[in-house]
Amino acid sequence: MRFFRPSIVLFVTMFAVSFAYAESESLEQIQLTCYAQTRFDAAFGEDAEGDTELLADQFKVSRVRIRASGKLIKTLSFFVQMDVASVIAIKDARFRVGCPKLPMTFEVGRFTVPFGIEAQINPYWLTALDYSLPIHNKSGNGLMQGIWDVGAKVYGKHAVNEEITVNYVAAVINGNTGGYTDTNKKKDYAGRLGVSLPSDISLGGSVYIGKAPLPDGIGDDVDKNRFGVDVKINPGPVLLQVEGLLGKNDDVDARGFYVLAAYKILPKVQLVGKYDFFDPNTDGDDDSTSCIRVGGNCFIAGDNQFQVFYQLSNNPGDKTGHSITAQLALVFEK
Repeated sequence: MRFFRPSIVLFVTMFAVSFAYAESESLEQIQLTCYAQTRFDAAFGEDAEGDTELLADQFKVSRVRIRASGKLIKTLSFFVQMDVASVIAIKDARFRVGCPKLPMTFEVGRFTVPFGIEAQINPYWLTALDYSLPIHNKSGNGLMQGIWDVGAKVYGKHAVNEEITVNYVAAVINGNTGGYTDTNKKKDYAGRLGVSLPSDISLGGSVYIGKAPLPDGIGDDVDKNRFGVDVKINPGPVLLQVEGLLGKNDDVDARGFYVLAAYKILPKVQLVGKYDFFDPNTDGDDDSTSCIRVGGNCFIAGDNQFQVFYQLSNNPGDKTGHSITAQLALVFEK
């Protein structure tokens, strides 16, 4: 229970303050949004004789998130997001303070760790269905596994001229990515520096410097460092996004990257292709994973969308896997 108490207190406090303010001023100050995401997965693999067989197929509600946001006073706003698909889990719970005389904004609470570009995207808007293997994967060894953390951050942007803008974000966090409390006596630091260029081109570099306790809790904390670069090109119907990551956990080095390409053949229909690669231990043998995703997105009325993808995976042990996924994402706003 001690892991949940700080965020629960912050969550309840933020709701109490915001709704008390809303009652005294106007309910229009609060914006409520609900995201519901359901999907069907069919996974195929090889049997003992090397033939393809159906391993699993299932319907599931992958995410149901309730989000509340609003402005309390001119320079103070809040954002709260919780997932209730299976168990109640607080994702975001933060206050935001703007500085009218400075080109920066401060936030404190639980938020997405500022590293890279894909990790900052709401999972409902992921172009290729899921996060990339080196960032956040089902094996639990992604370099940004968990994505959320508790701390304080500052961000802003500066226009160099009419066509070039520099943006930045920096944060000090507990370092227990995905958790709610600190697990050691050290704080971790993360940030990204980006440049927006003409023709909807953006370049960025990210860094994460931290410490992590050993699994048995005995001995000194070890290094937990990440470095990344990203490129995004998005003129009109074209989207090209590339991100590379390097990580170090104690004396274990990891690396990964993804390449995403998409094109809108119609205003509401988008074709997508993506390649992921992740090696959790560059000194290990036969432990890397790669996958190819091809599919499409259909944007329905409003922000609702339907996605269908085929995935071909090359898993550790030279095992090949296939899967087909259909996903429907619905958004309700008030």
